[in-house]
Amino acid sequence: MIQEPLLSFIDRLRVEAWKELKPQARLAFKGEIDFDNWIDTLNNAEASYIHFVFEKLLELFKDTGIDRNDKNLSILWPHSSDPYSCVKLCYDEHRLWFKILKDSEWSATFAVATSLCLETSDHVCRRTVEAPWIGGGSLFSIAVCPNLSGTVPLVVLVKEWQLRDGENYWIGKCGAEVWVSVHKMPNSQTEFHVKRNCIPTKFWSRLRDFQILRERQDEKSRAEAVHVSCT
Repeated sequence: MIQEPLLSFIDRLRVEAWKELKPQARLAFKGEIDFDNWIDTLNNAEASYIHFVFEKLLELFKDTGIDRNDKNLSILWPHSSDPYSCVKLCYDEHRLWFKILKDSEWSATFAVATSLCLETSDHVCRRTVEAPWIGGGSLFSIAVCPNLSGTVPLVVLVKEWQLRDGENYWIGKCGAEVWVSVHKMPNSQTEFHVKRNCIPTKFWSRLRDFQILRERQDEKSRAEAVHVSCT
């Protein structure tokens, strides 16, 4: 999430020693070096500067994501003249993926526009300056893992876990507003197709075989990356 022009926003904060920290910070933000290991190399003063930077970034991100009325998705679209600029997408019945991004006890969403282009076997980057929106294809990517909270037993073979093609999964909890079906092909990104939960409550107990997923909690957790598709 933290790339240009957010790095320019940090530059304007005039944080002491940021000029010296920026080259390594840029690599850590992009995942090119291990973030935790890099933080451990900082002295107390340098660590406090990075904490200050993240406080300011969280203030910038706080109004992004799905609003409390579940009606709008706010995406930060920062630029040099206004780092707080946002665009909004309105919810309608065809945008079921809104439900995956909704804040809950197991997930929180910050949304920032980037130049990253998502690709799948069916939708590849056209490498054009302006990409026409055709209403389909991949919308965003996430990394998911089993949601173990409240499960019995609490310990499962997470190291051997992976998503299975054609399987159905709950998101967050059993009986959630949406569930997903998995589409996997060799040498291609795993895809989620989001489905509305129209199953009556009295039948949920019959669907206990649906595994429950949540977003990855940290970079070291065992998880699988997926693209969420609009169908």
